[in-house]
Amino acid sequence: MASTSAQSDLEESKAGTDGTFHQAQLGFKPKRKHFFAPVDSTYAGAVHLDAEAVEYTDEEEKQVKRKIDRTVLPLVTCR
Repeated sequence: MASTSAQSDLEESKAGTDGTFHQAQLGFKPKRKHFFAPVDSTYAGAVHLDAEAVEYTDEEEKQVKRKIDRTVLPLVTCR
C-alpha cells in the first residue's frame, strides 16, 4: 500500500513540474459549441496555474534565452 502512495505522489510531482497537471484535471480537449466559440475561462486559468508550476533547469533557461536573442534581437535592431 505504501508503494502505491509513493508512486501516486511521484506522479503528482511530475505532473506539477511538466506544466499539464491542472489542464489534465479538466481534460485535454475543451468542449466548444462551434469553431469560433471562445474557450471556457477555466481552461485559461488552468494554463496560467500550470505555467507558474513549470520548473526549468539552468541549461534549459540558457537555451531559451539564446534562442530568443537569436530570433528577436535581429528583428528589433533591423527596423
